Amino acid sequence: MKDNFGEKLDVDIVLYLGLCNGAGWAVSLNGREKVLLGIEKILELGWTGLMDLQGLVYHELGHLYHIQHGFFHQAPQEGPRRFVWQLFAEGIAMCFEQVLVGDWEFYQQDKGGWRAWCRKNHTEILQNFDRDLPAMSRGNQRYFGDWVSYKGHGDTGYFLGAKWVQSLLLHHSFQEVIQLPLESVCKFYKDYVEEVLGVESNLQF
Repeated sequence: MKDNFGEKLDVDIVLYLGLCNGAGWAVSLNGREKVLLGIEKILELGWTGLMDLQGLVYHELGHLYHIQHGFFHQAPQEGPRRFVWQLFAEGIAMCFEQVLVGDWEFYQQDKGGWRAWCRKNHTEILQNFDRDLPAMSRGNQRYFGDWVSYKGHGDTGYFLGAKWVQSLLLHHSFQEVIQLPLESVCKFYKDYVEEVLGVESNLQF
């Protein structure tokens, strides 16, 4: 981690029974940063191979790296900018795990052709995510979580976030990206939509 990103992490990793719908969760408890690994969800998703578990742990460590060494705690509670921030934060964690795995196309969600489908429909996923933004809420969002469905596929926001952050890393260092304030993140999102779709984003400041 230090070789790839420059800093270390001070984290406890806990194999946890009772996390319910979460396979992994990055959280602060009793003054310590922790990764909780949800046994039930890991088994349900079939993420029991070494690469799956490594990817899951690396993803949650990516969130904690963003928290410990970046500018993380600034997301709005509701509204379109909240979901742009979630897309960004998940993209950072996805890229973090891809670097540590050594494969920019690695997704532990890739079961049953998931990655190939997302790649084929990347533009459409972005178009619909942006179109949904003005009315998006925690109750109706369809991009984050295996329990929601975008055209029969879960977790499409993780793929979309990874592709967006990968595009940022072509011109900025990882350390620069994790230091971005919310206003800059929203600007870069609008730029990404215009670059990929050729239209102005529906995100309003």
